[in-house]
Amino acid sequence: MQTPMPRENHRTFCARIQMSSEAENHPFFVYGTLKPGQIAHYQIKNEIDSAKTVQAKIDKYYLAIRDGFPYAYSFSERTPQNQTIEPVKGFLIYPKLGGAKNLSIKIADYEDRDLYVPKSDVEATTMSGEIVVATIYVAKKARQRFMLERDDGEWKITDDPILSKGFPRLIEQIKNFNLDKMEMVRADAWDDYWEKMWKIQGAFANLNSVWEHFSRFYFGAGHNKSEYAKWTDKLVKENSSLTRIKVPFVEVHNAKTANVSRKVDTKTEPFNTWYQVRNNMVHSGKDGIRDLKILRDSINGMTTLLTEVIYSEIPDLKMGH
Repeated sequence: MQTPMPRENHRTFCARIQMSSEAENHPFFVYGTLKPGQIAHYQIKNEIDSAKTVQAKIDKYYLAIRDGFPYAYSFSERTPQNQTIEPVKGFLIYPKLGGAKNLSIKIADYEDRDLYVPKSDVEATTMSGEIVVATIYVAKKARQRFMLERDDGEWKITDDPILSKGFPRLIEQIKNFNLDKMEMVRADAWDDYWEKMWKIQGAFANLNSVWEHFSRFYFGAGHNKSEYAKWTDKLVKENSSLTRIKVPFVEVHNAKTANVSRKVDTKTEPFNTWYQVRNNMVHSGKDGIRDLKILRDSINGMTTLLTEVIYSEIPDLKMGH
């Protein structure tokens, strides 16, 4: 899977640490999605010397959750509510020989500049007691953010409440709709049509929220939904088990303007198609039965494929469910 396109203003930081990184084999301390075994480790897996990866902690830095994302912050920036909170725990990762530039860019491109800021002179302590100077991405403006502290200093993707708890509940709710047996009615049928439409529109909007939440973890925060749709479709195409999954055929227009548009469909671009259906929901009711059918088929398809995408990338979630 290709990583997201670089953000040029991250390159300044990368260039600033390149000479010292190459000379001193400067490590990064990762504590969230980029850790080994976590959802976004694939982004940097080929850039690191895995034989050197070791567990570590950073004293006087702590861990908290904001909008589902783990953030490290220092005691000097923010006083923890729990004075016995443990320091943030994670891994020291080292670039392959001559690969410090690539690793720095990969990490910088993944992290959201609006959420995180790098610090390159933080002391980490390995499990054996060795002190190592490393770079860590920490919470930007930690004093101003509402965050839920993690007293144990550790985070993993299966701790995320939306993916681990909310998503399975949403899938169960959608199954209870019995969409395959839902009668298609006209928009001017008033109560019957709009009772169906408003109910399943809400479910579809929530499905899209889960997909975006997953995408922010997997591809990196700070990108737009059209990029997420393109990258998720690419992820599906590169996984043979996912390409074999059959979903209801839906075709809609992706219109940039009234004069510039193209058709997209679930056979070739399922997530881009569902993204367009989500964008078009505000216009529902014009075609009645057709709108209801498109939404029903989109929910059925997205429920099936998104479930398999998430569980293929986070198998521990599937075991937990």
